[in-house]
Amino acid sequence: CDLAGDVRMDANVSAFVVVVDPATSGSDQEHKVRPYPRKGDETCMGRITEVTVRATGDAAGAPRCTATHGAPAVVFSIGGYTGNIFHDFSDVLVPLYNTARRYRGDVQLVMANAAPWWLVKYDRLLRALSRHAPLDLARAGAAREVHCFPRAVVSLRAHKELIIERERSLDGLATPDFTRFLRRALSLPRDAPTRLGDGTGRKPRLLVISRHRTRLLLNLDAVVRAAEEVGFEAVVNESDVANDISQVGGLINSCDAMVGVHGAGLTNMMFLPPGAALVQIVPWGGLQWMARADYGDPAEAMGLKYIQYEIGVAESTLKDKFPSGHKIFTNPTALHKKGFMFIRQTLMDGQDITVDVGRFREVLLQVLNSLAQ
Repeated sequence: CDLAGDVRMDANVSAFVVVVDPATSGSDQEHKVRPYPRKGDETCMGRITEVTVRATGDAAGAPRCTATHGAPAVVFSIGGYTGNIFHDFSDVLVPLYNTARRYRGDVQLVMANAAPWWLVKYDRLLRALSRHAPLDLARAGAAREVHCFPRAVVSLRAHKELIIERERSLDGLATPDFTRFLRRALSLPRDAPTRLGDGTGRKPRLLVISRHRTRLLLNLDAVVRAAEEVGFEAVVNESDVANDISQVGGLINSCDAMVGVHGAGLTNMMFLPPGAALVQIVPWGGLQWMARADYGDPAEAMGLKYIQYEIGVAESTLKDKFPSGHKIFTNPTALHKKGFMFIRQTLMDGQDITVDVGRFREVLLQVLNSLAQ
């Protein structure tokens, strides 16, 4: 909902009231909004504070301002699935940039379901979007505050996972604009990868994302050796929610390519310099569509070279859990009808991976060649 004019945030009842000319039609309109992008996900949306948006022609009866702002408000929730870096960016930070960038810092961020740790973790990015301290809707409500704005956008403009589509953006923004914003906000120095034959003699740097709970890369050491043998400097790291975003960004930005099993850690590709490469290792089970939507398409939208390595049955520990003729091997996509919880528990978190190093070496050579001048 995009409101302009005399807009009043009655925080005590989580409502935005816009005062309109009583003669105009729609002066009694009311909408309920949960300001988070995953509208079709009932579980997720059930965690989001509902905000009422209504128009009134009764200026005298509208809540009276306790604070007046010259900047417009952008209202969003950091509830839902946040706490997972993929959802932090896909559900909040990417659409927030797409919505708030037009105000060039003169915007008041209003947050529902605020979490102090989340605000600390992403403080540099929030300060790069707004020069004003964010407003916590619940805290303002507890103080019975009414904040008034010349404009308010309630909820965010989201497109695809980690993607801003230029033709759908009101300001002509696209995914590379967001990754450029990230590099500037975090003072990341590199906007191009190391190139073979550039005269420096430096080896391209390959980061292997290590997972320690699910979808483990069981022969990680062999993959690292293969990378070093073909000509990379290999680095291993696990980047999880507890890591400082500036430190993570600095490490990723120092690399020229990244390899990892499908999962939230691949979101860190956003910090790679444009022209770098991402290799996504896709677990067994007909998950190619998910891998492509979550990370493959975004990687290409970011200007990265993308390679999707799809494992075979022999590379999955599922072969040790199910008989050889089981449908999980003969027709795994047919099992997707059991729902996402089955996909997650059995096909994602239920298997580890031992890649065929001989086959994977060819992928590493392909990545290396992509860095040639």
